[in-house]
Amino acid sequence: MSHLSYKHIQLHNLEIQLKTYSITKFASSFDRAAEAYELYRPRYPDVFFKEIFQKVGMGSNPRILEIGCGTGKATESFKSLDCILTAIDPGANLIKIASKKFSNSPHINFICSPFEKYVCAEKFDLVFAAESFHWLEPNTRLKKISGLLKNDAAISIIWNKHIWEDSVFIRGLHEIFAQSLPEFKDALCLKNLEEEINHQKTELINSKLFHDIQVIRYRWHQTCSADEFIGMISTYSYILEASEKERQQLFTYIHELINSCGGKIMKPYESLAFIGKKVKSN
Repeated sequence: MSHLSYKHIQLHNLEIQLKTYSITKFASSFDRAAEAYELYRPRYPDVFFKEIFQKVGMGSNPRILEIGCGTGKATESFKSLDCILTAIDPGANLIKIASKKFSNSPHINFICSPFEKYVCAEKFDLVFAAESFHWLEPNTRLKKISGLLKNDAAISIIWNKHIWEDSVFIRGLHEIFAQSLPEFKDALCLKNLEEEINHQKTELINSKLFHDIQVIRYRWHQTCSADEFIGMISTYSYILEASEKERQQLFTYIHELINSCGGKIMKPYESLAFIGKKVKSN
């Protein structure tokens, strides 16, 4: 576990792209890349989820709701847990892959549905969203999550933040984006991770729906070849919305850049989990 310096570069800054495209258009794009999403998107470290479980403090056989499960990257951490897990996602192709992958896990149930249309009479002990909270309707997401939780049950908002310290590779990548996808050049921008953390904590606190807000941070890295890195970014929403010509030009330049850096790069991540307990209601 470690803390980062205040200045570093993040590759995946979807809040910027949402200024140009609607949430619905971006969110639906993942389903077109379901197979690549399963193949190239990283899992979460086991030790990270172990700490989440400890902080949440769930009882025996808890009921859990996962929002925006995709192909089940975060779901894998619940595979051996004694629980009842419902995982929802609006992407039919994503749900198909996840359902097949967990076909031998009867305690995990997948439902193809956007969160905004999901209805359930029973309450949950934990509701979590991994890499999906920003796709939910901002004005109603916390209120709806609160309504699905038992009193004093937990919410967890989870991210794998793509962290890049300044390097020859990241400067070259910035130039490639500026040339190939100029409208998304700010996808590579200096961000203050501490500010982002405070922003998310503030949203939870100001909602007055949750208390005892805690943050779990875990730093790790992944080594990628050119093909692996390109496969991963090919699942990003703003890359999926680019034209075929723009994508191919981008991928060609990135392949050349990584080969010039020795054929592999190290991708630092910081996994973040924001945990809060529901304020008791009458």
